Amino acid sequence: RFEKAEAASERRFENFESRIQKRFDEHEARMVNRFDLVESRLTKAETRLETIGWRTAAAAAGGSAGMIAFVAGLVTIFQNFVG
Repeated sequence: RFEKAEAASERRFENFESRIQKRFDEHEARMVNRFDLVESRLTKAETRLETIGWRTAAAAAGGSAGMIAFVAGLVTIFQNFVG
């Protein structure tokens, strides 16, 4: 009788351990996906910042039209990063 109870307890523990491992694996996969998404957004933002660098140079040379392009670039980056 003691052996049966011990075996049942061991099975319950193994099932519990299996469920915990499954949840951990699912959570880890979600975190990896989120990290990849954030990394992708940062890469896009970095590319846009490089573009803004060129727009800033154009703004210095081109006056108000260049500044309008620069501000429009900032707004676009903000909208894309947030959205």
